[in-house]
Amino acid sequence: MVGEVLWNYLMNGLIVGSVYAMVAVGLTLIFGILEVVNFAHGEFYMLGAYLTWLFTETLGYYEPAIIIAIVILAIVGMVTERVAIRPVIDKGWRLPIVSTMGLMIFIQNLVLYIWTATPKMIKTSYAVTYLKFFGLSFTLQHIIVLIITVLTFISFHFFLMKTKTGKAMRALSQNKEACRVFGINVPKIYSITFAIGGGLSGLAGGIVAPLYVLYPTMGSFIVFKCFAVIIMGGFGNIKGAIISAYILGIAESLLGGYISYTWKDMLAFVLLIAFLLFRPCLLYTSPSPRDLSTSRMP
Repeated sequence: MVGEVLWNYLMNGLIVGSVYAMVAVGLTLIFGILEVVNFAHGEFYMLGAYLTWLFTETLGYYEPAIIIAIVILAIVGMVTERVAIRPVIDKGWRLPIVSTMGLMIFIQNLVLYIWTATPKMIKTSYAVTYLKFFGLSFTLQHIIVLIITVLTFISFHFFLMKTKTGKAMRALSQNKEACRVFGINVPKIYSITFAIGGGLSGLAGGIVAPLYVLYPTMGSFIVFKCFAVIIMGGFGNIKGAIISAYILGIAESLLGGYISYTWKDMLAFVLLIAFLLFRPCLLYTSPSPRDLSTSRMP
């Protein structure tokens, strides 16, 4: 019985960690390439969940709703870069922060105005279909979240390492001026980076939406946890962000299950303070997105 409870907590921790990881990867990718902290990134996650709910209700099918939500969030990411980031990116680090915080508030209130504060839920057969493994019972939606997360990160790794655009992104993270000299279209890479970040957040929101209640401020809370994740993993370190996300997700699940859920949400910020106290050098490392298998991108 004790073992079954533990495994259930671990499974829940993996699900939460998968959400943190996908949101944090997009966040750290944007920071690593543009050196911009996007406070509206959590709202991309929230919009992904809401759009998945909207198109599931409209079309009657969950699967195409996720795809539509990802495409829309990729476009939203590109528009965000063009409208909120590009005009101020060369004017210091403060203006992009103010710009994205304004966008965060705008998106929250837009969703609140359109869909009100009434919580929403997505009803799918995946969330009520249970699978049993060695006496443990999980919903099919939990398995789908884990499988899609793994496939997404593998695909993202090969994109960064093997494609021309991925190599340009890695080069841009190391030396922007040299990239301009060699003819890399820097604004285009910026737009692609935001599109990928938005798409990843939209995917995260879409795949976990059937498991949780949706509300307009759900993105703000997760983005601050993801800030803690990327600081613990090292700014610009994609591999570190993924590992930190799963550590945090599992730790929160165990803490909430065995001690108290009132302490669960404090854990990320306690760990953040600890890392800032004992590993402050992480704040001063030059940002560069690293691939998923080596310590530093070549």
